Amino acid sequence: MALSPLLIVGRIESKAMPLSTPTVRNPKTVQPLLAPDVDHEVIERAGAVGRRLAGELRAVVNALPSDDRRIRAMASRLGVNRNICQRVLKAIRAGQDGSNTLLALPGVEGLLKFSRAASRCGFQPGKIESLEAAIEQFASLIQECGGSHARLQTLLETASRRPVGVAGDGASSSQVAIREYLFEGTSAMLGSAMDAHALITAIRPVPGDAARVEVAGLTGFVGQRLQPNAQPLTVAYSNFSSGTDASLPGYQELVQSELSHDASMVDELCSQPAPKVTSRRGKNSIVHMIDPAPADRKTPFTVAIGNRVGVMDNPALNDLKVFNVAARIRNPTRRLIFDVYLHRSLAAASVPSIAAFLWHPALSEDPAESWHERLPDDNHVAILGRGVHNAASDAWDKHADATQRLFRSLNWPPDEYVAHRIDVAYPIWGAWYVFSADFHTDFEP
Repeated sequence: MALSPLLIVGRIESKAMPLSTPTVRNPKTVQPLLAPDVDHEVIERAGAVGRRLAGELRAVVNALPSDDRRIRAMASRLGVNRNICQRVLKAIRAGQDGSNTLLALPGVEGLLKFSRAASRCGFQPGKIESLEAAIEQFASLIQECGGSHARLQTLLETASRRPVGVAGDGASSSQVAIREYLFEGTSAMLGSAMDAHALITAIRPVPGDAARVEVAGLTGFVGQRLQPNAQPLTVAYSNFSSGTDASLPGYQELVQSELSHDASMVDELCSQPAPKVTSRRGKNSIVHMIDPAPADRKTPFTVAIGNRVGVMDNPALNDLKVFNVAARIRNPTRRLIFDVYLHRSLAAASVPSIAAFLWHPALSEDPAESWHERLPDDNHVAILGRGVHNAASDAWDKHADATQRLFRSLNWPPDEYVAHRIDVAYPIWGAWYVFSADFHTDFEP
């Protein structure tokens, strides 16, 4: 089975305020506020159950030949009702949102019919056992709601209609407080901290070859401070193409820098004196090591690096129709600004989502099947619209300039791109924030 690569366009590194021992907070300050009309514990459990079901169902569906993944063909292959297949596929597509997954799914009986049909068709027993364990959790959740699937759906629909900012968002607020506490501890432990990490990525079909897409990005480390014992600051790129076709870019510099010949430092976005950047290349990866000027190790610094990352198959034409772009949090940072600019043709054909995962090697295959590594999060994708008109961010005073610089260096017309933004306060150290564009068209008969 062909798997979509996870393209890592930047590794997140650190803050910039003076490092100190974290203040111990009163645990009561990080308890979620319960809305009077919604049981928060049930909502959170529903989200976890839904994400697991989506991952297990995706693993089963992906084991089918690609021609059998549409509603009519799947129903014929498995010998089940088309409505069950339609709802399963719809739930998979909502997989990053566990509550929406449960709203899309058939009931327990329909899921068991799907699972048993897959078992009769010779699917791997391990996949079936994992799916049925997830279905059992779903059944248990329904029992918690008085044994009523309809009552669970009403509860989830009520929660989904609540506007942002009203009672019930206490859990979201408490997550930020918890992440801030973690940030302070890891900053002190690792000896590094950063005000903001900005990651700007642009993706387009290769002109004249719609079967492939190319990717470019610019990474900004803003207000970085490193203590003498600090973990090194790095930015890494991996899973880019080898560039065997000389007419298409593999990994290469975005601009020619006077400060570094191997890493494409964008000089006008860097602080002075500029840090030193050295690079180490692997077969399908490159790591840039960033060291502040020796005389200014205690002074916060900012560095920006831009690269054309590579060319790969268009995900809309692949067996697994999901394109992933990820940012890894290697060092603590107060803010993550993760912008993804999809060419309008890609944006129109895909559904965007964001999820945070605990890093492990299998994430490079299909994060959606790694539901067991997903971290609790309250992140969402904001659509900023066409072009770079809304590119500014209070996290970095040069963020708009950096975005314009990226498109100007590429000579790509920015108004042909739709901007997506993930803005996270105190992103979790050790996590991968994965932006996914889902190109499935499985709702067609």
